[in-house]
Order: sequence, then C-alpha cells, then structure tokens
Amino acid sequence: MGFQCFKKIDNFIGVLSKIGIVMAGVCLLLMTGLICFEVIARSFFDYSTGVCDEMSAYLLIAVTFFGVSYTFKEDGFIRVDIIYTRIPEKWRNLLDISLYLLSFVYVITVLLYVWKYWMRTYMLQMTSNYISRTPLYIPQTVMVIGMFLLVLQMILCFCKLLIKKRATEQNSPKVGDFV
Repeated sequence: MGFQCFKKIDNFIGVLSKIGIVMAGVCLLLMTGLICFEVIARSFFDYSTGVCDEMSAYLLIAVTFFGVSYTFKEDGFIRVDIIYTRIPEKWRNLLDISLYLLSFVYVITVLLYVWKYWMRTYMLQMTSNYISRTPLYIPQTVMVIGMFLLVLQMILCFCKLLIKKRATEQNSPKVGDFV
C-alpha cells in the first residue's frame, strides 16, 4: 500500500516536472521568435517592439526556473565524476545523502527568499521600468513555481535514494519499480 502511494506521488511529481520542461521549451521558442522578429523588424523596417529586451529576460527566467526540476530529476546538474566514481560505494551513498540534505536546505532558503520577494512585489504592486510597465509579480511567479517544483523533486529523489540504499542493504527486489 505504501509503495503504491509513493509510486503515485512519483508519477504526479514526474508529470509536473515534464510540464515544467515543456513550458521551458515553449518559452525558449517564444524568446527566439521574439528576438528574431525584433532583429528583422529593426533591420528591414526600422521598427522596434520596444519590449523585446524585457520580455526576453522574463522568458529566460521562465526557461531557467521551469526547467530546473526536470534537470534535477534527470541528474543533469554538474557533478565531478572523475572524483565521484573513485569514492567507495559506502562513502558515495553517505556523500549523496549529505549533498541532498545540504542542497535541500539551500533550495528551501532560496524558495523562502523568492516567496518573500514575490509577496513584497505583489503587495506593493511594483512594475517594471520599461514602457510595458509589466507587474513584476507575474514573471516572479514563475520563479516561485519553479523553486517549489524543485523542492518537490528533491524530496522525491531523496526518498528514492533512501529506498535504494535500504533495499541494497536488504536485497529487496521491489526497488526497481521506484528508482
């Protein structure tokens, strides 16, 4: 029963991460299209949208924060494999657990500050200094969502690591379904 519930949570967070990476891809395409349009409009028609720089920056933030959870899930973060692979298995597991916990504390801290920043921006109704006067809480919402998805993914990956470690110690065949 517990493993079925865990598997459903795993699937749900996996779907959220996939939605995030699709959103990142869409934002990347929009950013590319906007920049191409701006370059063509300036070069051939002496016209500018006036918001290309601003919107491209917001879209870049969206690409980064929507993609971070999926990147973590797929083990896409930087790791120094030349050193990591030479560490004995027992110590590697301990190192993994320690790094997950340290990273989790860091990401939670960042999430709290991003949330606080978002709330302040929303309450004060702050807008950009550009011609569009974009309410800043809108692009900052992406930061909060992305960091929250990363926290969920980190919790899930940490639980999988603990299950894998425990199963390795007990030689349980059920682990392959979850990790």
